[in-house]
Amino acid sequence: LSLVSGALVYDTDSNNIQIYNGTSWSALGSGGGGGGGGEANQNAFHQIAVTGQSAIIADSTMDTVIFQNGSGISLTSNATTDTLTFSATSDSSLGVVYAKHYGLDASKTDGTNVTAINNAIAALGDDGGTIFFPGGQFYLNASIDITRANATNSIRFVGSGHQNYGGDPTQNKSATPPVYGDVGGTVLRRDADDEFFNITNSRAIHFVGITFKGGAANGNGGNSGISGGNGAIYVLADAGCQGYLIENCVFHGIANCIHFKGLSDSIIRGCRFRNVPSNKGGGACIGLNENGSEVIDQIRIQDCVIDGSPDGSAINSAIDGISIYNTVSTVYVTNTSAIRLKRSFYTDSSWDGDFLYFQNSEAERADSDGFSLNGTGNFITIDNCFSCTNGSHGINILSNQNSSVNITNPNVRDNVGHGILIDTNTINNCSIVNPAIGGNSRNSSGTNHGIFIGTNVNNVYISGGKIGGNTAELSGTGTQGRGILINGSAHSNIRIIGTNVNGNQNADGIGASISSGNGNSIKFNAGSTVDIDT
Repeated sequence: LSLVSGALVYDTDSNNIQIYNGTSWSALGSGGGGGGGGEANQNAFHQIAVTGQSAIIADSTMDTVIFQNGSGISLTSNATTDTLTFSATSDSSLGVVYAKHYGLDASKTDGTNVTAINNAIAALGDDGGTIFFPGGQFYLNASIDITRANATNSIRFVGSGHQNYGGDPTQNKSATPPVYGDVGGTVLRRDADDEFFNITNSRAIHFVGITFKGGAANGNGGNSGISGGNGAIYVLADAGCQGYLIENCVFHGIANCIHFKGLSDSIIRGCRFRNVPSNKGGGACIGLNENGSEVIDQIRIQDCVIDGSPDGSAINSAIDGISIYNTVSTVYVTNTSAIRLKRSFYTDSSWDGDFLYFQNSEAERADSDGFSLNGTGNFITIDNCFSCTNGSHGINILSNQNSSVNITNPNVRDNVGHGILIDTNTINNCSIVNPAIGGNSRNSSGTNHGIFIGTNVNNVYISGGKIGGNTAELSGTGTQGRGILINGSAHSNIRIIGTNVNGNQNADGIGASISSGNGNSIKFNAGSTVDIDT
């Protein structure tokens, strides 16, 4: 039998139609039919399989696979380009949303980003949750207003890492050698003298890893920064409003940064305050105050650096570091530096709370006092703290303070005024134990003293330590007039025991002329001939 090219036969073994190309047989449509007699592309999957699940099998030659949006996944088809795009989306039911998915846009300078953040908050609903911010600088044209009236509690605002500013922002990775700029992190920026977040009565709001930037996008801040209004983060709290955390945030170019009114049981930890404007009126980087009858209790401020200089070198004469007013109680300030401010740590004359604890903290290069303690509040502890090179006194206990002030292991040196000034005749107890005090009365040798006890001041106890000598080593002869000067003749319960007051301008390191009062004991002090026991 002679076969011609194109002959067909049905092969019962392989169940397909075979075509003859003049020399051999092949399946119809396999491409071997010589010259394109069949479909050129016959390799195809007839099912879609997912491990551990049932396979999707084509039911006909023209069957359709349907892709559906899933939780956290959005699909977008484009018939023109024949593309299917997979995108991650927020699923608020998981308690986590991404601000980017609600329109956050680093290129916008209108209300886009405020709207995006508000929409992200609303998406979380009554149960609250976490809002993640990407890296980039996002402009806010108004404050974000959060209230419990809108059932807004338990919100965490989490950035992709804060940015310090101050480094060179130039970046050119292709250069030789590569240049890596000071970039990255989440930055929220405002130009107006106003708040960033204005919060009323909401519970448990957290801010983590975000930079709050005041002023021009590329400016260093400082006196080109903003006031922050009542505070970049401003909280008005009613009874039971607590549980805030502000952690690893940077406040750059903002005068009033954090202001709690009536808020209790909250933490500020690991934050940085930089380039603080001095031309935006008064205020404080951190302010604590009551909210009417709602007082503050249990605040922790830990591991923070508050540098008040507007430009990295000048001293700020307008803004305090941490300020405390009215009924504020049980505040712990630990491992915190406050430098180049008006006053590093300040209690106003209105303060009438209980229990302030300063531990392992630094007050340096203040325009006025390092520690300025006033008000009728009770029980202040200053433990292992450093208060040096300030424009006035290292520690100033002012006239209204009438409680108990306990100072242990203070390092108080190189201040323009007195090292420690006790100028209140109503104080119940002031104890200074194991001090290191020297080199005070800077620029006016002999005028001021290591410790000055004012007229009619009673109930002071000083023990141990060294009060005299130069700034660096407390050796030799320093600039202080005396190690301790007791002003006036009427005092009771002044006890100075076992202190070394060598190395002051006056040969006798203690100046005292007490002629009335009782309970006074001044004895065993190296560098002084004063011996009183009444």
